[in-house]
Amino acid sequence: MKCIIFDFDGVLIETTKAKYDSMLELAEFAQSGLSLKLCEKLNSDLMGATRGDICDWILKEINKYSYTKEQLLTQFQIILDLNTSSLTFSYEVKKMLTMLKSKNINLYIVSMAPINEIKKYIGDTSEVIEEIFGSEMFSGSSKSQVLKKIMMDKKYKNNDIIFIGDTPSDMLAANKNEIKFIRIESFIGNKCNWSRLDYICFNELKMAYDYLLEQINVS
Repeated sequence: MKCIIFDFDGVLIETTKAKYDSMLELAEFAQSGLSLKLCEKLNSDLMGATRGDICDWILKEINKYSYTKEQLLTQFQIILDLNTSSLTFSYEVKKMLTMLKSKNINLYIVSMAPINEIKKYIGDTSEVIEEIFGSEMFSGSSKSQVLKKIMMDKKYKNNDIIFIGDTPSDMLAANKNEIKFIRIESFIGNKCNWSRLDYICFNELKMAYDYLLEQINVS
């Protein structure tokens, strides 16, 4: 093992419920009663959608001249900041990442969250991260393509990498690149339909960390 790639929301920090609730609040802000329809969509067609996707959906549902996408994105950030004001990046997670780095494991974050939002949470822990791929890096690219880019740019083999995520889309991105996948249970992930069972699952990151240390020590 030479490289561990982490999703962010639901893996390194449990923000998935706050983001889910914020999307519903944004829909209600845009139009009274729209949150009920969005709730159904978030559990089906829009499962795992980005904030931009949600804004596009809202604009299609309401009079598109009522708001611009930029206005909705700004309002979403205001709502999200309020809903996540009490969330902090765990000192235990910071210690885990630092320890993995000390074992000569290269660490990456690949997430649909904006880079500045990720950096806001992790602070100086970014020093042990080789590179952060946030939503800005996904222009026209899928998560599987970003994983492939890391593999090609850094010349990793498939068995050099472990990808840790919390949704079926994370698992599919790993499978497309024939990368080992570890699932961390999260609020959003637990709402998803996991049709395949060929992955390792832990209910918290600490359990995955202990497993990874065992694998590193064996190798």
